[in-house]
Amino acid sequence: MVRPGGWLAAWWNDFGDAKRPTLFRDRLDEVYHDLLPAETGYRDSRSHVLDTDRWRSQLTTGGYFDNVSVEIIEWEQILTAQTARDQWSTFPNIAELSAPDCEEFLTRLGSLVDELGGQVADPRLTVTYTAQRVRGSP
Repeated sequence: MVRPGGWLAAWWNDFGDAKRPTLFRDRLDEVYHDLLPAETGYRDSRSHVLDTDRWRSQLTTGGYFDNVSVEIIEWEQILTAQTARDQWSTFPNIAELSAPDCEEFLTRLGSLVDELGGQVADPRLTVTYTAQRVRGSP
């Protein structure tokens, strides 16, 4: 519970950034296309966390919060074949693949990083929303 006058903070990390395209992400889209064809490529996707109008509305509906602020922090993560495999293996869409398809995805992911020099800089976004609890609201 957030007391009146207190602050709420919510944040998400978004993997990939369509505004900062990379060869790694373009080539990774090929792997997704082969094994998860229903998924949108990263250049055509738009993260729900970047829908600032929607989130401002969600946070102010009911009159409990005001002074909504949004900050988008651009950064990058350096990935090796192993760290990429470790990270993607935790993503639900990858973990839910059949065991052979999951292993193929992770193997191709690791090989892709190796083909691009053994390390890749993968753009990320951290999106933070803060809102102040309205004083005197129930």
